[in-house]
Amino acid sequence: EKARLDLGTFFNDEKATGKFSFKNPTAAEQKLTNILASCACARAEFHIGDRVYVLDKEPVANSLHRVTKQDGQDVKERVSHITVGANEAGHVDVQMEMHGVRGAKEATLDIQTSDTATPHLKLSWRATGAVFFEVNPPDVNLNEMTWNDKRDFQFEISSPLREDFNVTGHEPLGPGVT
Repeated sequence: EKARLDLGTFFNDEKATGKFSFKNPTAAEQKLTNILASCACARAEFHIGDRVYVLDKEPVANSLHRVTKQDGQDVKERVSHITVGANEAGHVDVQMEMHGVRGAKEATLDIQTSDTATPHLKLSWRATGAVFFEVNPPDVNLNEMTWNDKRDFQFEISSPLREDFNVTGHEPLGPGVT
C-alpha cells in the first residue's frame, strides 16, 4: 500500500519499527526472491496468512528463513523465496537499530518478484535518533591511573530537548568522588 514510511523519532537505544501491508493483486501465485536489506541494522519479518518469514543476519547477511513452531520453540528453515498466493494479503514488519544514532537514518528492502508487471519492489523507511541527555565530554579516560592516583575532571550534562534543563540530584557517589 505504501513503499516509504517515516517511523518518527526514537530515543537512546530504542528500535525503530514499522509495518508495510501488501496484497498480491493478481490471480496467479507470485514469488518474492532476492530480498536484500540495505544495512545490517535492518530486520524484516514477513507475515502471510499463518506463515512467517524472517530476513536475518545469520548465518550470513540477508538470509531468508521460514519460522515455524515445534514443541513451543521457534524453528528456522532456510528458504530461497516467499510464495504469495493469488489475491493473498500480508504485511512486512521492519525494524532498524537506533543505538548511537543521532539524526536521520534510512534503510531499504529490495525485493525481486515473479510478477512481470512489478518485477522489483523497494521498501524504504527512515527514523530520527535523538537523546534525552548529552554528556560532554562523553568519556573520561581513567585507564592509565594507579590505585592511589587522583585526577580532577568535570563534565556538563545538557538536554537537547529542553534548554532550561537542570540536574536536581544524583545517586550516591563512591568514596572520594565529589
